Amino acid sequence: MKSLLFTLILITCVISANSQGLQSDHQWSFGLEIFPNSTFEIITSEDGSDKDVETFLQRTEEPKFCLSGQAFVSYKLTSKSFLSLGIGYQNTGYQTTKLPISYTIGVDPRVGFVAEDPNDPSLPTDIEITYNHHSIQFPLFYKYNFGKKFFVRGGLSYIITVANTSNADLYFASGDKQKEDYLFDNSTYNNMNLSGNAGFGYTYYETGSTNLYVQFNFERFFYKISTNGTTNRTPVSTGLILGAKF
Repeated sequence: MKSLLFTLILITCVISANSQGLQSDHQWSFGLEIFPNSTFEIITSEDGSDKDVETFLQRTEEPKFCLSGQAFVSYKLTSKSFLSLGIGYQNTGYQTTKLPISYTIGVDPRVGFVAEDPNDPSLPTDIEITYNHHSIQFPLFYKYNFGKKFFVRGGLSYIITVANTSNADLYFASGDKQKEDYLFDNSTYNNMNLSGNAGFGYTYYETGSTNLYVQFNFERFFYKISTNGTTNRTPVSTGLILGAKF
């Protein structure tokens, strides 16, 4: 993994050095993308022995809206194919469904709270928890054009996670709702990973050296993201890339 990161950084430096003359050399171009998407995590048992836990987590978790993006340089290999390398921000994670809070010892530690008087009507009754993984990504993509408008694109992204955060929405019997930081997390996360990307797109505006495009994209991590526990989590994201190339 570290050797792959070094290779990607080296390629980035070479491309950046050679792309200083973007305006005069039509082989090179520069682009920006945002990737609004829906992300969920595939949950599997480490050894198949915790199927009940696996089923329970699957039932109480749902996809989360995420927003990622990148800047990239692209090299024209042929009249129809391009190779690009970028750097950007990636957000993945998941959220729970609305779960009832327990003020006694229960099977789900995510919703277990301690209170002097569990019957106090001012205490929250339900909770929704959102988990976020914030990462730097280095995407290496290959693109092939079909005609002037349609294209397919795929490749790999090297991912370095720099922070993991979580917050919760608390619901009260009165109907009020309160958001606060929620620090519960029993996992130790890998800070390096690799994902595969594949998609197809459409260039809807083009003039001179500038074009705007939209692309459906599917992304899946290759490795589990946690290093402890009996359940594995593998992020999967689907959404639309909105991009501009100059």
